[in-house]
Amino acid sequence: MINDTFMHKSGQQILNAGKFYDHTICGYIWGQKLIYATYTDKKTIYPLCFRPTRNIARLVSVSKRTLR
Repeated sequence: MINDTFMHKSGQQILNAGKFYDHTICGYIWGQKLIYATYTDKKTIYPLCFRPTRNIARLVSVSKRTLR
């Protein structure tokens, strides 16, 4: 199974934090978005891997400020 989840955050300098659209609340949140893969059988869930997703809009904004 592949799934994504949000971790709500409040700091501006947190790695990979940004503004993400959360379809469960039909609005935007500030936090981190993780994508993870798991294997499940009838008894157990086995985590395979996970990684944070970068917010592209935030990366462009930071790059523009850096170039000035």
